[in-house]
Amino acid sequence: MMFIEEVTKVNNLVFAHQAELKKAKYDKIELWDTGWQHIKIEAPTENNSTATINDIKTMQILSKKVTPSVKKQYVDCDLDGSYYVKLYMEDNDLEFNNDIIEFIEDQCRPVIRHFKNFFNRPRPYQLAKALNMDLDRYITKTSNTPSYPSGHAVQSRVVANYYATLYPEHKEGLLKGAYICGWGRVEAGLHYPSDYTAGVKLADSLMNHMRVDKLNEDAPVNATGSGISMPPTMQKKKKEQDKRFYELWKRKPKT
Repeated sequence: MMFIEEVTKVNNLVFAHQAELKKAKYDKIELWDTGWQHIKIEAPTENNSTATINDIKTMQILSKKVTPSVKKQYVDCDLDGSYYVKLYMEDNDLEFNNDIIEFIEDQCRPVIRHFKNFFNRPRPYQLAKALNMDLDRYITKTSNTPSYPSGHAVQSRVVANYYATLYPEHKEGLLKGAYICGWGRVEAGLHYPSDYTAGVKLADSLMNHMRVDKLNEDAPVNATGSGISMPPTMQKKKKEQDKRFYELWKRKPKT
């Protein structure tokens, strides 16, 4: 009887009570047409399922293999989810507008919050503790939301998808940049692999609802030009990041 009660307790674990979750700011949405609410992403597997436990085991293995350069990646992408998408465009002399990127990311937030609150999946560290499993994680204030889907995966993928419509010949490179940003959150112990996969699916589906006219990117300034709004941290780090970026580049993306 106790065993059944323990299983039930684990499967009922959520990130937080619904009343404690920040609400999605639907009134802020401008970029997506009203059909986005009908996007379908599968519910995550139960907390005590073999699939979820295997997700945590995968994360345990990944955490033991993380190199200093990948740990540095966590910091790069923590507050700037599109860091490596922008770095790829810089390195390939592609024009982009940082204000547009920030607008896209901001417009993704209420959509991400909508799905996160609906599924209310506990973060891996919460579930690992309930299952008596050890799990290292990167400590950050950017993980104070339900786990499913991964917001970083959604934002970086949407940004990459958008610029891939402008530079189709660079689609692979842009998506690899998004992968570095999104998958790194799994290696950081902040998301299950299935969170990342769901984020990619949501991002790709969102592109069918994007109101491109809201972006007004008629003539973006070159990334190295004076008119671009590029964070000082990116300007300072660019040279030291280049070598590490191409090392990470060799990592095979998860699809």
